[in-house]
Amino acid sequence: MENLMECFKEGVAVVDENWKFISINDKGCEAIGLKREKVIGKDCAEIFPTCFKEEVLKRKNSIFNKKTTIKTGDGEMPV
Repeated sequence: MENLMECFKEGVAVVDENWKFISINDKGCEAIGLKREKVIGKDCAEIFPTCFKEEVLKRKNSIFNKKTTIKTGDGEMPV
């Protein structure tokens, strides 16, 4: 996952179900001005005082229950 995240030109971070950072790419660290070691394990609100937890929780059902398909060489694959 780390290698994939470094491919993005934008900052990308991953939090767990408790809103603690479990991963962040170099661009994400640059964007917030912190080293990876200072971010991993911290709660979202510790790094971003205006963390949008409540908004995500309100929308989580529509976010997580969305279905789509990816076109492949052999047809389509549900995601």
